[in-house]
Amino acid sequence: MRIIPILIAFLFTCVAGNCQGTLQFYTHLTGQNVFPPNESPFEGHGGFSLIGNSLSGSVVFRNPPRLETGYIRGPASAGEVGEVIFDLGQAQDVSPNPPQDPYGYGWYYSEFILQQEQISQLVSGRWYVEVDYSSAYYPAGRVRGQILLVPEPSTWILLLMSCVILARKISNGPRRDHRA
Repeated sequence: MRIIPILIAFLFTCVAGNCQGTLQFYTHLTGQNVFPPNESPFEGHGGFSLIGNSLSGSVVFRNPPRLETGYIRGPASAGEVGEVIFDLGQAQDVSPNPPQDPYGYGWYYSEFILQQEQISQLVSGRWYVEVDYSSAYYPAGRVRGQILLVPEPSTWILLLMSCVILARKISNGPRRDHRA
């Protein structure tokens, strides 16, 4: 009766595809994403999690210039300018630590409670992170990155994978013990 656990797993996969409670988002900040674009060599990466109406996440810069201000802005698509929605607060810096980390890094970490309209804007990709910084070569630098939903496998793909596994198990038949 090895088929029963397989059927239970199959049914769980069908149901679990629609029960995801956490949405994941990412952003990649560059000068090319700013409106109008600039030639900034600095880049940042961020990740956010939305659980219910609570959004938390961080934006990290390796070998950063002096980070000035950071905001979540919107609603705006790429190439548009949005209003400040949230201030990311004070940036944290970690000094270089050669030889393990010869560059150091800086980051923002924040948590926010969202309204339903804000959740809709976020999920539809209408928010972005914008960070202003200063350095010797870029005294008024700026980088930007849209906050985008991390794609999840659809319920149909999970269902198809379950069917393939189930078909393989059934076609292999019961295992026989050849021990004497």
